[in-house]
Amino acid sequence: MPMIFAPSLRLHVQAMGPAVPGLDRVPIVMTHGMFMGSLVDWYFHIGPRLAEDRLVVMHDLRGHGKSDMPGTGYDPQTLANDLAAVVNYASPEGEPVDLVGHCWGALVSLAYALAHPHRVRRMVLIEAALPPWHTLELERFLRSLTPEQTAAYIPEVLLQGGRRSRRAAQRLSDLLNGTSCMRDMKRTQAFPEAALAALPQPVLALYGSQSLGRCEGPGLKRALSHCTLAEVEGNHDLHLTAPDQVFHQIKEFFHGRNEHSGPEVTRAAYGRFRSERANRRLSSRLDY
Repeated sequence: MPMIFAPSLRLHVQAMGPAVPGLDRVPIVMTHGMFMGSLVDWYFHIGPRLAEDRLVVMHDLRGHGKSDMPGTGYDPQTLANDLAAVVNYASPEGEPVDLVGHCWGALVSLAYALAHPHRVRRMVLIEAALPPWHTLELERFLRSLTPEQTAAYIPEVLLQGGRRSRRAAQRLSDLLNGTSCMRDMKRTQAFPEAALAALPQPVLALYGSQSLGRCEGPGLKRALSHCTLAEVEGNHDLHLTAPDQVFHQIKEFFHGRNEHSGPEVTRAAYGRFRSERANRRLSSRLDY
């Protein structure tokens, strides 16, 4: 189980990519959403397809999956500090990477780009909503769930057996009731408008056509100078329910074929690649 060290905690990471280490391609770092997510969101769907010709690094956010669960530090800026360790793992020479994030993971990716613009070439933000938000109703709903009810909301990709379902449900209960997660969400401040507008990276903002979150897209596009909006048939978890469409959107965007024109950050170095055989071994050991 690969672990890397961020400030004061361990993060679970998985990397996959082609067997040929010399390919001149920018690494991709993928960040899942809060609560129900883990790196599994990417591992069995979009990740392997992107990894056919790129190094792809996925990680569990703090408090999720197999990463440590500290009591505090679930705001975008602290999570972006965690992401910095993952980016350094993916690109140890300090070259830029491409970022993909879903929901809270999209905000974390954006916070990282604001703090380290020279380390990001392009970003795909899936179902992103800029803070602040009204989170009281969400908090009441999540805290009211029993472990059995919680299991019903965990993505199907995690539910490959009763033991895994119960473990994931308990993990979510611990996150909600034993950490500052909800408090940190409520206290998240708006990102500075000038800093958002100054970001040089091309951004693709993806939303599900049946998701309530798609109403956030126009605001994100106005805030960012080089943002392209796109919709995919699906709901909030479109990376799970419509992986083919999401994959093609990401692939085309990272090749510069479906974007609003904007400046590029320089090319990246390419880190450690894993063979297809190694990927299969990792898959057999990935037990949530």
